[in-house]
Amino acid sequence: MRIAMMLAGAGMAMTASFAATAASAAVIEDFETGGFGAAWVNSGGIPVNGSGAHDGAFGVSSGNSQWTYRTDVSVDNGEVLSAWARPGLDGRFYLGFGADASGASSFVLAQNTGQLLFQNNDGYAFNDVSSTAFTWGSDWYLATITLSGGTVTGRVYGSDGVTLLGSLVASGLDHGVGGGVAVRSFNNFSYDTIGLTAGVPEPATWALMIGGFGLAGAALRRRRAIAA
Repeated sequence: MRIAMMLAGAGMAMTASFAATAASAAVIEDFETGGFGAAWVNSGGIPVNGSGAHDGAFGVSSGNSQWTYRTDVSVDNGEVLSAWARPGLDGRFYLGFGADASGASSFVLAQNTGQLLFQNNDGYAFNDVSSTAFTWGSDWYLATITLSGGTVTGRVYGSDGVTLLGSLVASGLDHGVGGGVAVRSFNNFSYDTIGLTAGVPEPATWALMIGGFGLAGAALRRRRAIAA
């Protein structure tokens, strides 16, 4: 009974930790200068204004479709890349990782097709890798990406930044650990506050920890039985 309670509690803690970690991410870009920072490549002309703001005074209310990327930061194993995004007029938002001048891979919030997607964006083109259906509303969503070797997990949380609404896993992507960050949107799909933080333990690590708890409990019971 006690072990079952520990397992359930650990599962709840893992879900809460993913959301809490993403929500408290170190900020890469908050647009509060009224534009993109100097590290972004090809960001000129992307509209930064008050109508795209999730927090603070400015965000991106994108009516164009160009990519911008930066390589002064990198996304490594276990780290959580995050951004706030709000659907527009049947548009899409791309949160890219492994980015450099040759392209990226991305987690795509695809309002226009009712999906979450992972894509390879070699040369900043578009090649779907995996997808799942998703029903979009009009509120803000928190999108996160967590890399683990050759596997990447994308998650979408509600406007509270805590309630998990959908997730998608992909492997074999062309761009991954150690690359930069890229973003793209169109049809007024807004985005704001791009962040990166050291992640929480991966599910496999949690499983090992929980297994260790179980073994420790069993050993303690054996010692008690011998002592009795």
